[in-house]
Amino acid sequence: MEQLPESLRKSPLESHITGNSQDHAGTSPYSDSDSTALAQCSLVPVSAAYGSVSSLDATTTSSANNIPQDSSPIETTELDALRVATIRSQLLKKHLSPQAVADLLAQRLAPTGTNLAYRKNQLRFLEWAIQHNVSFTSFTPVDLVNFLADMRSRHNLQASTLKTLRAAVGHLHDDPQGIRTSDDINKYIDFMMKQAPLVSIHRPTVDLSPAITFAQSIASKPTTSIKRLQQKLAFLLAMAAFLRPS
Repeated sequence: MEQLPESLRKSPLESHITGNSQDHAGTSPYSDSDSTALAQCSLVPVSAAYGSVSSLDATTTSSANNIPQDSSPIETTELDALRVATIRSQLLKKHLSPQAVADLLAQRLAPTGTNLAYRKNQLRFLEWAIQHNVSFTSFTPVDLVNFLADMRSRHNLQASTLKTLRAAVGHLHDDPQGIRTSDDINKYIDFMMKQAPLVSIHRPTVDLSPAITFAQSIASKPTTSIKRLQQKLAFLLAMAAFLRPS
């Protein structure tokens, strides 16, 4: 990592972790096992593979994940390192072999479409958790509901997008199945889905009369120019494609 100026050496993330380590037992949102597992993890640099959050926003343009990037006091590289350490600690808790941990970690960090979407939403959750003093891996369903409500309000997200956020953040939890089946979370998402405006499934009607009239005006005769016949043929082929049974 590049040498930072003196005024920037202590980041908000470092201050947050340092402050938690000095708290009395029971006051920190992170358990001792989580802290030990994270401390034993070797942080894997992923910024080169994924780039910054802003560049990811530019490349990930699907409506389900197109969340505009906000300026943040926490560096993306710091959040990325924390994300990798958190995922690695989750694998270590399963008592897997070192090779199995390495293989599964590589799978989780592969630059696939799903992983890229998960990464962006997981970084947002880690930043939010730091700001609200919430555990990264043992947050409660109420914590996640608060996070979803905050993201929906801040970024004007559609209700269906909340399911994507829940899936991404759930992978960081000690009990992802409990997050998926939580009544509090599911009721909140269902409520927001019901409140969402109806989306029309009907497309506007297109009038093909001018095109049909033009095609009919082209006579199929030897004296008709090749260009005109090609125009008529192209139109008929296009219409045949619409009439073909699926």
